[in-house]
Amino acid sequence: MIGSYVTHKTKASLGEGIVLDETSSVATVLWPASSETHTYSKDFLITCDRASNVEITTRLHERRFATMSRRYVGVRLAGAHNQNRVTHCWSCMHDLLGSRDLECRSCGWLVCLCGACGCGYEGPHG
Repeated sequence: MIGSYVTHKTKASLGEGIVLDETSSVATVLWPASSETHTYSKDFLITCDRASNVEITTRLHERRFATMSRRYVGVRLAGAHNQNRVTHCWSCMHDLLGSRDLECRSCGWLVCLCGACGCGYEGPHG
């Protein structure tokens, strides 16, 4: 379930969130719309499908470009050079997998569920 997009059964206003951590009974979810993180019983969470994940990641990635005042050129499935890549997001530290995550057409980095890619990276000392 970690890395999955979820919705809350009774709090639709939260939109869709990303599972950052979980135990057998609870999951910690990041709600990108508000940048807040909360822990909920798994009984209240519904997992979204892969098509929804791609749509949401693309939307959040596009939103990041807008905040950087950059022209958005989109995402694509990770190329052969990224297929076996395992890394983490510089922005939220979420695990990234070349076999699962999209790739930014502008910088070639994997796109995180939070929308971050290499285009906004300013180095370890920012």
